[in-house]
Amino acid sequence: MGIACKPSEAALSVMPYLRPLLDEMANYWCLCVKYADRCERGECPVDLAKCAAAYVAVLNERGSVVRGNYYVHARGELPDKFYEGLAKAASRMVRGARYLPYEILLALAVHYFLGGNII
Repeated sequence: MGIACKPSEAALSVMPYLRPLLDEMANYWCLCVKYADRCERGECPVDLAKCAAAYVAVLNERGSVVRGNYYVHARGELPDKFYEGLAKAASRMVRGARYLPYEILLALAVHYFLGGNII
């Protein structure tokens, strides 16, 4: 997996006015990947919920509808335990939705990244 430390074109085209925040999310995703091995050992210095949200900013999905389990793109690229935590956090964020418009997924991710609670 090539680590993208900048927002995807998809994210920037949907929310160009949030460029600084999308940059922050992309940088946080790089930290998540950097510390994935430590998380595997139970010494996780990053928040997996924020990692799940940050991943959306670097995800370059094509099309207007995205699968709710968007995190599957990272399967096999990250340590198993870290991936499982990421998947659980992402599932909570999308609340079991099978498909979402990309704009909605990105809006949820921004909200979640900023510490918003998903009801």
